[in-house]
Amino acid sequence: MIANYAGAALIVAAFWWLLQHFDLVNRARLIGVAARQSAATLANAALTDDEKGRAMRRDSIALFGHFARLSLLLAIALGLPMLVVWVLGLARLWRFEDVIAASLSWPFLLAGVVLFIALVAAERRRGAG
Repeated sequence: MIANYAGAALIVAAFWWLLQHFDLVNRARLIGVAARQSAATLANAALTDDEKGRAMRRDSIALFGHFARLSLLLAIALGLPMLVVWVLGLARLWRFEDVIAASLSWPFLLAGVVLFIALVAAERRRGAG
């Protein structure tokens, strides 16, 4: 049972590390910035319809590229830890299904919420100080 919680913790910790390593939160923020810039271009009365059309095509291609990269990196960030836990399950360290069940149990979820709140509070204190 403890091994299952360790596997669940490994999935969460590795996912968190990969989120940071791939800078996925900032990449998601950049998509919002690009969308706002595109909307500002569309609202710009100084541009002709043709200029707006060219800008919108360029912006839509860029937004699609940002979205595709974000989606791929997010899939890797979630899939890689799951793959590691699955491979370790083949080594009979634990059963993959039991690890997933442990990750969905209320004690694990409660501990995760408490840890998340503590990390956010620590980050805010560090940013304010």
